[in-house]
Amino acid sequence: MIEDAALGSVLRELGYQVSEGDVSSAVADEIIVASAYTSDLEVHLQRGGMLLLLADPTGLPDSHDTVALPVGYIALRADSVWQGDWANSIAWVKKQGPFAPLSGGPLLEMEWAKLIPDAVLAGLPSWVQRDHSWARLTVGWLHKSVSLLTVLPYGQGRILITTFKLYATTLANDAIAQALFAGMLKLF
Repeated sequence: MIEDAALGSVLRELGYQVSEGDVSSAVADEIIVASAYTSDLEVHLQRGGMLLLLADPTGLPDSHDTVALPVGYIALRADSVWQGDWANSIAWVKKQGPFAPLSGGPLLEMEWAKLIPDAVLAGLPSWVQRDHSWARLTVGWLHKSVSLLTVLPYGQGRILITTFKLYATTLANDAIAQALFAGMLKLF
């Protein structure tokens, strides 16, 4: 189930079965794809649902329904320690399991340029980063480590939060974006 019609159209073209509608009509084994975390989604997770949160802090809807994430928070990289405007940051993805087919090594290099996030998932406990993060970014001498992709159990369900730029245009035109998205779905 998806809230973004353009993204839904691209996913259909890529061969995914996509439905649109209200969160309350989602069935337990259906993965909801959203860009903002709301109280309806929180209830869905508590009841055993699955949520793929393509966190986009620059495009959050003006909604009083948006609630705090179950863990951590989304932080913009601009004007922060994670800005990385010079060679002081390193980002990588675990090249295991569903992400083993991704091209290149574990470090996110130029082929990832279109997907590199403008935001990070910060404030995670170290055990969450160690056990549940599949992509991370760190600055300096491995300081201020944050997640770019985390999957966690929450309530009776599971939530995958990513800040990678997996927009309709990127998914339509970028093979790495397509492989990353396919791998994320396998984490459920």
